[in-house]
Amino acid sequence: KKHKKHFKNFQIKKIQKISFSENFISYISNFSICLNARFLSFANLKKGKIVVYDREKEEIKIVYQKFFENPSCLAVSPNNKLIIIGDNKGKITIWSIKTGFCILKFSNHLLAINKVSFFKFFSRLAISTSKDGTLKIYDLKKCIVIRTF
Repeated sequence: KKHKKHFKNFQIKKIQKISFSENFISYISNFSICLNARFLSFANLKKGKIVVYDREKEEIKIVYQKFFENPSCLAVSPNNKLIIIGDNKGKITIWSIKTGFCILKFSNHLLAINKVSFFKFFSRLAISTSKDGTLKIYDLKKCIVIRTF
């Protein structure tokens, strides 16, 4: 019932067409949307390219390309300020959507990252899971891993 209440007032007011090159579209392997649906992120992980699209301004905000080796997953923060990217070498990078710069890096997993996410209403905390069998919780303000399971 909580989920139904959360989406009760959600309405699509305008359908937008986003155009990408055929080469990019044919390999979109990951997609993420922030809580208020302002930013959409698309990833062509085979080519190491990530695009962040701003729905309000109807424009591509940032294109990340060749900044990482073999990205495996991504997520946008609930406050629309950060994007978290996990890779196949066990590394996590946090990027600022506003500036386009990498602001944090973690290398705490031994194997590839399966999934990354932010806490639903709290962008200070992030979570990652890995093929090494661990789940880690990060405090992005303190720049530390606060819990490993």
